[in-house]
Amino acid sequence: MSKGRGLRRVLRTVHLWIGLIVGVPLVVVCLSGSALVWHDTLEGWMHPERRPSSQDGAVLPPSHYLGEAAKVLVEGLLPSTLRMPAEAGAPVVVSALDRVDGRVRFTAVWLDPATGRVLDSADQGESLFGFLHRLHGSLAVPQFAGRQIVGWIGVVLLVAAVSGMWLWWPRREVALAALGWRRGLKVSANIHHVGGVWIALPLIVVTVTGIYISFPQTSRAVMGAFMDMQPQQPRAPFGRALEQPARGADEVVAGVLEQVPDGRLAVLSLPQENRPSWSVQVWTVAGTVKTAQFSVEDATGRISRADGAAGGGDEVSRLMRRIHDAQGMGPVWETLVFLTGVLPAAFAVTGVMMWLRRRGNRRKLEMRRQAVRLASGSS
Repeated sequence: MSKGRGLRRVLRTVHLWIGLIVGVPLVVVCLSGSALVWHDTLEGWMHPERRPSSQDGAVLPPSHYLGEAAKVLVEGLLPSTLRMPAEAGAPVVVSALDRVDGRVRFTAVWLDPATGRVLDSADQGESLFGFLHRLHGSLAVPQFAGRQIVGWIGVVLLVAAVSGMWLWWPRREVALAALGWRRGLKVSANIHHVGGVWIALPLIVVTVTGIYISFPQTSRAVMGAFMDMQPQQPRAPFGRALEQPARGADEVVAGVLEQVPDGRLAVLSLPQENRPSWSVQVWTVAGTVKTAQFSVEDATGRISRADGAAGGGDEVSRLMRRIHDAQGMGPVWETLVFLTGVLPAAFAVTGVMMWLRRRGNRRKLEMRRQAVRLASGSS
């Protein structure tokens, strides 16, 4: 047997057992990720009451939204984050975090940007999409390092995509001809082979970014060998929002926008007891929409740039997240990311069908051989 044939046999075996062993959790992670691609759109269809009645794009001071949201939050719960709409027709979202029985609870309040009227409020952790986020990010088992489990599933999926490309690569026919539907193959085999090769490259990109998100420290160390990476700031543990900050939301936002003349507020995170500073994310328009991140000390009002303007580090992490989630990447990439979740589920099913059919054919062939041996022996 030649080395090439031996390698193909090994890769085929690896490719097969990936589907048989981790097929179910892989399908769960992929399908939940597909549903999250159009999270905002689907949630808008499911909850039309959260759509603002006004489409004029007018906005009110941040303090107005925070004050109106605070009125509908349960007693003792304080607003922690304000998110402004990225496009016309979307609501303002104020979120509040608290810890209940050791679990962080995320409550959201939706408001009309033009009037500040509260449209709805809900515990996001108990919603369908809250569950899908936990399922996709940690298989809903964070106490067993679920995020790392999902990361290793991503590694396995990457191996499956690369090995599938190698196995598909035609040995006799022209590669372009092999991209189309093949006569003589079952529908399941065509879906597996043709769909697999067409989605392979986007799947590899989405998988690599997912691995980066699951293993940030290791990924940053690897990328640090090729580019300068900013030191990653440790995440502050959960803390309650300050009840009486030294500065007001309007003052903080106005100070930041003075440094970004063409900017508008995107996200405002209020200071916490263990992190006494404001975080302000601003959309800047310079040909394309970009974001700039600022930190404002609550005690002194000192403003500092916090988004890695020099490049590397956190900017890379944000880019990985945007690519993986298809945030602001346009409808073409959104569709491709959606397919990278749906098609692997189809590949798992069609792969098992092909394996069962192949086993059945081998069994029939062996039975025919036995019948021939018995017939020749009796004669």
